[in-house]
Amino acid sequence: MYDRGAGTVMRYDFSSGSMSELAPVTIATIPRLNTGLLVNSTTHQVLMLDSASGSDEVVALDDGPASPTQGSLVARVATGRSYGLLKAIDESTNRALVSYQYPAAIALVDLGDGSSRLMSPGFAAGAVAVDNERGDFYISDPSTSSLIRLASDGSFTTLRLDRPAVHLAVSGEQLLVVTSAPFGMRVESRELVTLEKITQSLPLAGTITDVGVDEERHVIYLAHDITPADGISVLRTDDLSLVGTASSDLYVELEVVDATHQLIAVHWGGGVPPELQLLEPHTTPGPAVTRVGGADRYAVAAATSRSSFPPGVPVAYVASGEGFADALAGAAAAGQGKGPVLLVAKGSLPDTTRAELLRLRARKVVILGGEATVSAAVENALKAPGRSVERIAAADRYATSVAVSQSVFPQGASVVYLASGEVFPDALSASPLSGREAGPVLLTPKGALPPAVAAELTRLAPARVVVLGGSNAVGADVADAAAAAANAPVVRIDGSDRYAVSAAASAGSFRKHTFTVYIASGEVFPDALAAGPSAIDSRAPVLLVRRDEIPSAVAAELRRLAPYDIVVLGGPNTVSDAVLEELNDYLPE
Repeated sequence: MYDRGAGTVMRYDFSSGSMSELAPVTIATIPRLNTGLLVNSTTHQVLMLDSASGSDEVVALDDGPASPTQGSLVARVATGRSYGLLKAIDESTNRALVSYQYPAAIALVDLGDGSSRLMSPGFAAGAVAVDNERGDFYISDPSTSSLIRLASDGSFTTLRLDRPAVHLAVSGEQLLVVTSAPFGMRVESRELVTLEKITQSLPLAGTITDVGVDEERHVIYLAHDITPADGISVLRTDDLSLVGTASSDLYVELEVVDATHQLIAVHWGGGVPPELQLLEPHTTPGPAVTRVGGADRYAVAAATSRSSFPPGVPVAYVASGEGFADALAGAAAAGQGKGPVLLVAKGSLPDTTRAELLRLRARKVVILGGEATVSAAVENALKAPGRSVERIAAADRYATSVAVSQSVFPQGASVVYLASGEVFPDALSASPLSGREAGPVLLTPKGALPPAVAAELTRLAPARVVVLGGSNAVGADVADAAAAAANAPVVRIDGSDRYAVSAAASAGSFRKHTFTVYIASGEVFPDALAAGPSAIDSRAPVLLVRRDEIPSAVAAELRRLAPYDIVVLGGPNTVSDAVLEELNDYLPE
């Protein structure tokens, strides 16, 4: 907190679970300020905006152990404009964003190299949030209901919203957008890169004054002015459902203490001056490890679908439960179509699959593979009033993966995943990635890239090709042929075994505090076949384990992810009860 009269920054320590006042930091080098302050929690520097010289300068002061009471000057960078507002700091690159009203402009100040860049997005920044991992800024323009993603390379992506955005926050893999509305404010979650809407909350009463996020416990705190009572509401980060209230008093600003999960809140008591308070965290339902099982592979697939997809899905994919190739190639398609993959026997439609299709009320069913894997009799059994049935099939599993890609990505794709069609684990790890980046999974044998796959890579014209697995699964010559066909670089996700590959695939795409992680057997394929669409729907990775052991690479990835929910696919014959019990050790306390 800045005390203008004394020229000091007041400091408080919350690490012990209580609030204690520390010695203030003297700011003798800054005679006049026109904004508040920001703290870079990575460098522990205090950032301020100094307008004493007639033009703005962003000033960074060191608050390290060597200078506990005297803020030593670290950097001073001019913006080239006057009367701005210091809005945000990207902690990963130590860049500050300053907003200007007249004329509207944004200054990006690099405190590392001392450079400053003025940009004109066409409006003055309203709410601002920062993705500290990618170095992207998210900026709202409430006057036009616009949202901008300012990427680390300086490029802009603009999205027009239905309602003005008044608050922004980054939580894990999603951007939280608080919008105004005629009948109550809402919270939307959007993909960080594409800005595509994931879900939204129900209307919330009153005016939301600030947002705080506890990423480890996966809750959002909303301070809002409600008539006749004030309060702090608590939402889950995954589905934005309301899970309770943390207080009934009026608070105008919130911050979550990561170490203790408590809330630092500025309390407004009507006519009295605002007061800094420390609030206890909201008690939410505890994290859990759950098992999705069934009598057989068909029942497990149906149960997995039931746990992830509500009735009324636009499409359901059906594949053989006796082989893995068609189901794995179809997982990306199912994820794009927002529907599950269900399993059938070659010559019969299992009762559990039939019942799940009735529950889903899918308007369309797509069979993956030819009659050698799913017979004409099963195709006829799948037909029902109000439901169309289509089949995607080709000469072999490789050509079928191409046909699936052509049906779902007719305009091409920015990324393509290439995995072995001879063994299942690597393709299983690709499914969640393909859903995140909207790219197909193509299959190949180890030794030679099939001509149909090469032609599809040329048609798709991706910016990159990602090979899943080592050279024992997809040979180096195949990777070279894929690069030539796509005219794009090839990146390989490798590991010492299938378990390490699944961990590497997760580590390259999913952040710490991912809400859900799926666990499947790396030794047998049936229970895992339905994992892909559910993982895509939940924006979750799939990690592989042995029946009686969590491999070390997977254990390390679970520790990094720190998930709130772990879903085990299959019964104890594929993932033992002992492993399920051990998985509890990777949940937050």
